Amino acid sequence: MARTIEIPERRSRRITAAGLLLACLIAPALQGSAAPGPVLHALLVGGGPDKDNNTAQIEEHLRFVTSLVPASAGRIVLFADGRAGSRDLSYTDSTKLTPAQQALDVLLPNDDLGAKIETRTPEIGAAIDGPSRLIAIDRSMHRLAALSGRKEPPVLLYFAGHGSLDDDRDKTSLYNLWGQDDLDPPTLLHEIDLLPQGVPVTLVMAQCFSGGFANVLFRKGNADMAANDRQIIGFFAAESDREAAGCGTETNSPLYQDFSSYFFGALSGRDRLGHRIDGADYDGDGRVSCHEAFCYALLHDDSIDTPVCTSMIYLRRFVDLEDSAIFATPYHTLLETATPGQRAALDGLSVKLGLTGEGRLLAAYDRLMFADPLGQPQEIREYRDDQDQLNALRMSSLQALFAKWPALRWKDSHDYDRATRGATADLARDQAKCQELIERQDAFDNADAALDEEEALLVRYTDIAEEIVRARYLSEHGDAETRRKFEQIWRAEQQPLGISLAPR
Repeated sequence: MARTIEIPERRSRRITAAGLLLACLIAPALQGSAAPGPVLHALLVGGGPDKDNNTAQIEEHLRFVTSLVPASAGRIVLFADGRAGSRDLSYTDSTKLTPAQQALDVLLPNDDLGAKIETRTPEIGAAIDGPSRLIAIDRSMHRLAALSGRKEPPVLLYFAGHGSLDDDRDKTSLYNLWGQDDLDPPTLLHEIDLLPQGVPVTLVMAQCFSGGFANVLFRKGNADMAANDRQIIGFFAAESDREAAGCGTETNSPLYQDFSSYFFGALSGRDRLGHRIDGADYDGDGRVSCHEAFCYALLHDDSIDTPVCTSMIYLRRFVDLEDSAIFATPYHTLLETATPGQRAALDGLSVKLGLTGEGRLLAAYDRLMFADPLGQPQEIREYRDDQDQLNALRMSSLQALFAKWPALRWKDSHDYDRATRGATADLARDQAKCQELIERQDAFDNADAALDEEEALLVRYTDIAEEIVRARYLSEHGDAETRRKFEQIWRAEQQPLGISLAPR
């Protein structure tokens, strides 16, 4: 079960009556044009801080996004130690295990009997231009600055890897680069400032605690300071205090679920496996904007991700509202002020969460803040039933094996290896028992994941609602400068990114 970060208590906010629609605040984006977006420059950064944490799933994320940006577009790829021939990629392949080996791993989950960690060279599908290091990022930004004109082409910055929190700096979000380098929001903003002032920047980050990097919106990367004038928008896989999906070792890529795969899949019209993606053009204008891709990912990503974007973070910083005013908002009021993408996400998440009626937002808030365990009654029952059935089957199977192979209990016993070989051989003679153990474990894992995902869905649901209510309040009561900056961010988020699935 993935570790869950406790949701901090929300700060109390003040509000007056809400009024104008979000659509009244922001002029519509250009409609009806299906023309491709401008050519991108791109810096694509991936990998873990060391070989053990440089995993197959991170490589898969970078390979997919790299395939969307042609080398002719000023693409720079930084990965791990930067050497294409290094065996610095860690992976597992569960298909190499026999059913008996898988069953014994179910019976002894703490004995590391599953698929072994292996290493290989990276397979990005493109040339690697350097390591995932601070000095390489700095050189890359200087190179992009030299390539860029005063206003275009826009620049995409994509990061796929691991994130952490700096306890010594008030839980500052960090992106963990190769060799124990760390990138923080002020440093990233400093690098972005190397680009010409008029160059639009889209930042996408797919690591734990990535939402803290939305602070590039503010001067010196500090959320307590005023907004800067940079044309930056960002989309992040997780809130600044929460972990994200996407760093597994298993090579079975169809299992991968994460925010950035859905986000870029919606933008390009194809997923990582080349399957067509329809339904992300929520306003029917013939193109998919970054905002629509974000909403698509909110609805379709079945993982623990809790994505946020720059417009959300800006509104939290500059629009003070009480929780009681936000979450008491009737559902029809939310829909009136929502974009087509937001409406689709709210309606779809309502179905997934079993929410109905005008008070569904408050019901979602109550479940998120006060339920324990957190989950719908049916999910909780399934979790407990699957746990009970798995434990009963595990204990009865182990007692039979222990009777013949007593050293199986003791991993430090000199007879342990012989016992595991013997137990595996015994299990191999009972394929039905092996299959039952594997299926019981899968059922429990799915039920366990459903509870984690339930929390993530509730966070996404309440986040969308907060953004809608805060934007409406800003339209009525915000000062001209705050409204101007929000309009700049919002308009940029409504544009497509100009990528498509193409030969590498």
